[in-house]
Amino acid sequence: MSDQLLICIDFAREMAVNIMVVAFYTAFGRFVLGVVSQVKTFLLCCGMHSCVHIVVRYLMANAPFGFILMAADMIVMCRILWNPTRGLTFWTNFIFAMVAEIFVCECLVMNILISVIPDAGKMATVSGFTLYILIPHSYVLLFSLLVGSMALLIVTMVLFRRLSAYIRRRCVPVAAMLRFVVFLALLMSIMVVAGRQLNAILCAENATNALPYVLCYGTAVALLLFHLWQDFQRIMLHRENRSLLEKNEAYRRIVESNREYRHNMANMLYGLEGIIMTRDVEHIERFYTDMARRCAELNNENVVALDRLQDQALVTLLLRKLDEASNMHVPFRISADISFAMNELSSTELCEVMGNLIDNALEAAVKSSTPLVNLTLHMDDDYNEILLANTYGDDADMAFLTDSYISSKPGHQAEGLASVRRIMSNCRKTALNMYRHGRYVEASICEYLI
Repeated sequence: MSDQLLICIDFAREMAVNIMVVAFYTAFGRFVLGVVSQVKTFLLCCGMHSCVHIVVRYLMANAPFGFILMAADMIVMCRILWNPTRGLTFWTNFIFAMVAEIFVCECLVMNILISVIPDAGKMATVSGFTLYILIPHSYVLLFSLLVGSMALLIVTMVLFRRLSAYIRRRCVPVAAMLRFVVFLALLMSIMVVAGRQLNAILCAENATNALPYVLCYGTAVALLLFHLWQDFQRIMLHRENRSLLEKNEAYRRIVESNREYRHNMANMLYGLEGIIMTRDVEHIERFYTDMARRCAELNNENVVALDRLQDQALVTLLLRKLDEASNMHVPFRISADISFAMNELSSTELCEVMGNLIDNALEAAVKSSTPLVNLTLHMDDDYNEILLANTYGDDADMAFLTDSYISSKPGHQAEGLASVRRIMSNCRKTALNMYRHGRYVEASICEYLI
């Protein structure tokens, strides 16, 4: 079979492969992005892609800017097929699909083909042009590998998309981290390929051909780096939004409880009026005590105090503790100066210290005949102070006021207080003092500013 006839047959094979490539990106848009392309759009892209392939393959063979023309062709083709997908969604999916198609459908398939059929291709010369062409007896295996690899890629991408959506519903940080890892792997792959290509060009002492590769791969690397930065920003924004959502949910529960309380207040007053008419003093005292306890649980000053705090992590912690106190039927009152903040303790350390102290305060107060917890956050010219006071039961063990305290809970060794003291021991300007003051146990965290 003459070289001219082989080139004509191989040209027809290349046109068929071009149609398969366009079909791959069309299927990607349909099953991954949910974009349905019309038949005329598909035919337009097939014609455009085939024309560009002819120009690059036969008229600009091995020309440096032929690769830039091919990259532009891929971008325009995906723009047409994936319309109206725009912005970061388009670019991330384009890079993902292009890298996967080049690696699997071209590099991997060709390596398998040549490994199975060593004489699959040959060099043919016609009219002064020397081209590498494939022998017809390798076409069956080639098309089988291409169809199988493209179908496998589409199925894998669809499953990956569904898995990402499932993980995102269950655990957003894991989904974001998975996306981050995938695109980081793509970035590393592109850099490896770029390094191999540039190394081959420089070894051939044809450095002038390096510019198109630098432009193409540099653009891909820049886009992936931008995407990774966006993913990192998305993770940080999710953490902030989660904190705000928790805060809003706690506010909503407080407002609903307050609304329910106002709705039931009239009934409580009618009940008190009826009990007073019985002149049963003991019954009146019990009813009044219960009514006072319920009024104390709903303290609107807590909402005002939380709005004055600058540390959102501390606000979220206090909202959770308010919810716990409500479930334990322990009145929890908070008062704070405007823009209160601690400087020496980090947000994480402050939350750990306050979480342990409030837990101990609630556990002690719930055993008291008059349960109550007061938290005061005060600012002065010379110091900032957090004062936590709680009532306690008659059988309370006050040994925790010393460093030798051992928890009375089975299996516990007072790790909470030990953690608090360990954190405070590393502070130079902030001191922790715990003492008994009348019917209260008070814990003071005082930061001296002078």
